[in-house]
Amino acid sequence: LSEGMIRRILVALAMAQGAQVLVVDEPTTGLDPASRDAFRELLETRMLGSGAGVLLITHDVELAIQLGGETLLVDHGTVVARTEDLAQGEGAFAPFIAAMQTGEGVLW
Repeated sequence: LSEGMIRRILVALAMAQGAQVLVVDEPTTGLDPASRDAFRELLETRMLGSGAGVLLITHDVELAIQLGGETLLVDHGTVVARTEDLAQGEGAFAPFIAAMQTGEGVLW
């Protein structure tokens, strides 16, 4: 199975067991664009659409924007920016937004 398939299966298993909250850590790392979009759609339609919660831990700022909800940027355990900063592309989120807009991506 591909990484994308495995991740979708794990979400399906969590849903089948009635999970009210899904915690996903870097779920799109190593996925091709089609698998990344399929995983995002699964989270949106199945988990969030059912009223369940998703705690997403990611460096993929674009995915965080697409899923919506409350977004926090954490640096060494300290919250340095919140959703409103992300929406405006200001403050600590500015370098991430600029990199996405230029297509350069973000490297840590």
